[in-house]
Amino acid sequence: MLAEIEALVKTCAADGTGLLRARPTAVYGTNMTDELGRGLAEIVRGHDTGFASHIGAQRHEGEFVRKYFGATPVRRFAALGLLDERLMSIHTGFADDEERRMLLEAGVHLSHSPPSTGRPASPR
Repeated sequence: MLAEIEALVKTCAADGTGLLRARPTAVYGTNMTDELGRGLAEIVRGHDTGFASHIGAQRHEGEFVRKYFGATPVRRFAALGLLDERLMSIHTGFADDEERRMLLEAGVHLSHSPPSTGRPASPR
Protein backbone atom coordinates (compact mmCIF):
# COMPACT_ATOMS: atom_id res chain seq x y z
CA MET A 1 0.00 0.00 0.00
CA LEU A 2 2.80 2.42 0.89
CA ALA A 3 4.56 1.74 -2.42
CA GLU A 4 1.37 2.58 -4.33
CA ILE A 5 0.87 5.79 -2.34
CA GLU A 6 4.47 6.86 -2.90
CA ALA A 7 4.21 6.10 -6.63
CA LEU A 8 1.13 8.34 -6.88
CA VAL A 9 2.86 11.13 -4.93
CA LYS A 10 5.86 10.88 -7.28
CA THR A 11 3.61 10.95 -10.36
CA CYS A 12 1.92 14.11 -9.14
CA ALA A 13 5.25 15.73 -8.23
CA ALA A 14 6.62 14.99 -11.71
CA ASP A 15 3.75 16.77 -13.43
CA GLY A 16 5.11 20.02 -14.85
CA THR A 17 1.75 21.77 -15.09
CA GLY A 18 1.36 22.36 -11.38
CA LEU A 19 -2.20 21.10 -11.66
CA LEU A 20 -1.66 17.79 -9.91
CA ARG A 21 -1.02 17.47 -6.19
CA ALA A 22 -1.23 14.47 -3.92
CA ARG A 23 -2.26 14.50 -0.29
CA PRO A 24 -2.27 11.03 1.25
CA THR A 25 -4.85 10.20 3.89
CA ALA A 26 -5.73 7.59 6.44
CA VAL A 27 -9.42 8.37 6.73
CA TYR A 28 -9.46 7.47 10.44
CA GLY A 29 -6.52 6.68 12.68
CA THR A 30 -8.59 3.87 14.17
CA ASN A 31 -8.02 1.76 11.05
CA MET A 32 -4.38 2.80 10.46
CA THR A 33 -1.69 0.43 11.68
CA ASP A 34 1.41 1.88 13.29
CA GLU A 35 3.47 0.56 10.36
CA LEU A 36 1.24 2.37 7.88
CA GLY A 37 1.34 5.56 9.98
CA ARG A 38 5.15 5.57 10.15
CA GLY A 39 5.37 4.85 6.43
CA LEU A 40 2.95 7.64 5.59
CA ALA A 41 4.97 10.02 7.76
CA GLU A 42 8.12 9.14 5.78
CA ILE A 43 6.36 9.70 2.45
CA VAL A 44 4.82 13.00 3.57
CA ARG A 45 8.15 14.33 4.91
CA GLY A 46 10.19 12.94 2.04
CA HIS A 47 8.00 14.53 -0.62
CA ASP A 48 6.93 17.60 1.38
CA THR A 49 3.27 16.94 0.78
CA GLY A 50 0.20 17.25 2.96
CA PHE A 51 -1.59 14.55 4.90
CA ALA A 52 -5.18 14.37 6.16
CA SER A 53 -7.07 12.29 8.69
CA HIS A 54 -10.00 12.40 11.07
CA ILE A 55 -8.42 12.64 14.52
CA GLY A 56 -10.50 12.72 17.68
CA ALA A 57 -13.63 13.05 15.57
CA GLN A 58 -15.66 10.37 17.32
CA ARG A 59 -16.87 10.53 20.93
CA HIS A 60 -15.32 7.19 22.00
CA GLU A 61 -12.34 7.27 19.66
CA GLY A 62 -9.90 8.16 22.44
CA GLU A 63 -10.84 5.11 24.49
CA PHE A 64 -10.66 2.82 21.45
CA VAL A 65 -7.29 4.11 20.22
CA ARG A 66 -5.82 4.03 23.74
CA LYS A 67 -6.99 0.41 24.18
CA TYR A 68 -5.60 -0.86 20.87
CA PHE A 69 -2.65 1.46 20.24
CA GLY A 70 -1.64 2.63 23.72
CA ALA A 71 -2.16 6.37 23.27
CA THR A 72 -4.91 8.87 22.52
CA PRO A 73 -5.38 9.78 18.83
CA VAL A 74 -3.44 13.07 18.87
CA ARG A 75 -0.60 11.60 20.93
CA ARG A 76 -0.44 8.59 18.62
CA PHE A 77 -0.19 10.78 15.52
CA ALA A 78 2.61 12.71 17.26
CA ALA A 79 4.48 9.50 18.10
CA LEU A 80 4.15 8.30 14.49
CA GLY A 81 5.67 11.55 13.19
CA LEU A 82 2.47 12.84 11.59
CA LEU A 83 1.75 15.82 13.85
CA ASP A 84 3.14 18.85 12.02
CA GLU A 85 2.20 21.66 9.65
CA ARG A 86 1.56 19.19 6.82
CA LEU A 87 -1.38 17.61 8.68
CA MET A 88 -5.02 18.51 8.09
CA SER A 89 -6.86 17.19 11.15
CA ILE A 90 -10.52 16.75 10.32
CA HIS A 91 -13.45 17.13 12.77
CA THR A 92 -11.14 17.09 15.80
CA GLY A 93 -13.82 17.72 18.40
CA PHE A 94 -12.69 15.31 21.10
CA ALA A 95 -9.24 16.30 22.33
CA ASP A 96 -8.10 17.25 25.80
CA ASP A 97 -6.39 20.54 26.67
CA GLU A 98 -2.90 19.09 26.23
CA GLU A 99 -3.81 17.64 22.83
CA ARG A 100 -5.25 20.96 21.65
CA ARG A 101 -1.99 22.62 22.70
CA MET A 102 -0.04 19.95 20.79
CA LEU A 103 -2.10 20.56 17.65
CA LEU A 104 -1.63 24.32 17.81
CA GLU A 105 2.10 24.18 18.56
CA ALA A 106 2.67 21.71 15.72
CA GLY A 107 0.95 24.06 13.25
CA VAL A 108 -1.67 21.46 12.36
CA HIS A 109 -4.48 22.69 10.11
CA LEU A 110 -7.93 22.02 11.53
CA SER A 111 -10.96 21.39 9.37
CA HIS A 112 -13.96 21.50 11.64
CA SER A 113 -17.72 21.30 11.19
CA PRO A 114 -19.57 22.00 14.45
CA PRO A 115 -22.78 20.32 13.24
CA SER A 116 -20.71 17.19 12.61
CA THR A 117 -19.23 16.83 16.09
CA GLY A 118 -21.26 19.23 18.17
CA ARG A 119 -18.41 21.08 19.87
CA PRO A 120 -15.38 23.20 18.95
CA ALA A 121 -11.92 21.72 18.45
CA SER A 122 -10.14 24.44 20.38
CA PRO A 123 -10.99 27.08 22.96
CA ARG A 124 -10.59 29.91 20.43
